[in-house]
Amino acid sequence: MNKRRAKKIIKAVAEDIFYDAYVMNFMLDDKHEEELANLMAAIIDWQNDNIKKLSHIDGKNDPKLVKAYFRSVNAKAKEEINKIASRLSELSEEIK
Repeated sequence: MNKRRAKKIIKAVAEDIFYDAYVMNFMLDDKHEEELANLMAAIIDWQNDNIKKLSHIDGKNDPKLVKAYFRSVNAKAKEEINKIASRLSELSEEIK
């Protein structure tokens, strides 16, 4: 996968989860408003951080280092977004 495609995927995932959080904001009580705002900010930060990581690759000239770098970025990105998604899922269970 090239950088351009990876960036598009990151943006699409962030948009989908952000949209879910935005819609959930109208369905939940006001007591969850701050937590949802924090999660929405975390989604934007996740997107920006991962796009930065893809733009500035370590070991640009060594294919093995590049491949290892992409794998580590991919694994860390999945882990972070899964945490955010699981928290949104927990909040969605509180919808009346």
